[in-house]
Amino acid sequence: MKRALFLLTILGSIFTQGQTVTAVAVSASPLDCQPWTITVDGMKPMPQFFIAGDSYNVTGSTINVTINFDAPPIGNPMFAPYTHNITIPANAIPAGNYNVVVSAFSLVIGQQTGTNSTSMVLGSCCPASADFSTNATNYCWGQTIQVSDSSAGATSVDWYVNNVLDHTGAGDFTLTGLSGVNVITQVVSDGSCSDSSEVTVDVAPMPSNGFNVIQSGTQFTFTATGSSAFNYSWDFGDGTTGTGALVTHTYSSDGNYNTCLVSTDNNSCSADSCTTVTVSTIGLEENSHSIRIYPNPASDIVQIEGISPTDIQWYNELGQLIEIAEENTSHEFMHVFDVSDLPAGLYYIQWADKAEKIIITH
Repeated sequence: MKRALFLLTILGSIFTQGQTVTAVAVSASPLDCQPWTITVDGMKPMPQFFIAGDSYNVTGSTINVTINFDAPPIGNPMFAPYTHNITIPANAIPAGNYNVVVSAFSLVIGQQTGTNSTSMVLGSCCPASADFSTNATNYCWGQTIQVSDSSAGATSVDWYVNNVLDHTGAGDFTLTGLSGVNVITQVVSDGSCSDSSEVTVDVAPMPSNGFNVIQSGTQFTFTATGSSAFNYSWDFGDGTTGTGALVTHTYSSDGNYNTCLVSTDNNSCSADSCTTVTVSTIGLEENSHSIRIYPNPASDIVQIEGISPTDIQWYNELGQLIEIAEENTSHEFMHVFDVSDLPAGLYYIQWADKAEKIIITH
């Protein structure tokens, strides 16, 4: 009795672990209009164990294949490799992308003993074949998207951009003026069947390339208005350059200078902008004696003497224009500003073509 139980235990182990699936392969370039083959390799007890049959079904994008193993009452504990081919009839499964899952099933013990899988593309056999490419998938603003048409066997070709018909006809073409994520779709037909293909391209928007300018005599402060994550390169127009979102530059001589900023975003896309600044030291010394801004540093109020009220503008350290309330005074050229609510920091007071730095403390 003990010997019989021992043999049953061994046989049960063979039934449970003997049938495996070690590899799954699909015939090269299968088409839905032709029979194609799934080849399965594995191990099984030999020689009495045999494949009793196979079956398959399709669930969504998964092709499930089951190989049924059977055996006589007594098996051989030796193991041997096996290869089994499952032929899928033409047009049994629609064209598409699939995951093929193959399972070994023991009829003797009524359970699965091994599994493996592979992915595959089942192609269409429509004579009209959609196929095209773009010269890139990521673009900067203003760049031209070049589309190369490789379709074949079609009597009509339609092109869509984001599901909107762009034009009809075979051949290469270009696209401009796009921004963000865009889907380009080609639909071809030979009159009896159709095929389609699509490519997604991402067009980065133009980086913000504006900047503010504050002048103090021959010294200029330039502040980029774009993201702090961008890279900024400056050309001051006098043969010198700078980098950073905020830069200060002093011109050595009078004149008009074309100052340019190049903004580069995190997609390595760039945009530039320029403005002309005028440097003039004529009368600068005389004017400096007639203007008084005090106290500096200041904490509560700032008094300004000798400037027309329509000329005064306040800027923060980033070069942004700000509004500061002016208290009533009896003198046309005496101005008193309440700065008690301003955050401590550096500010600029600008009038005409001149500017003065002032520090606010609390």
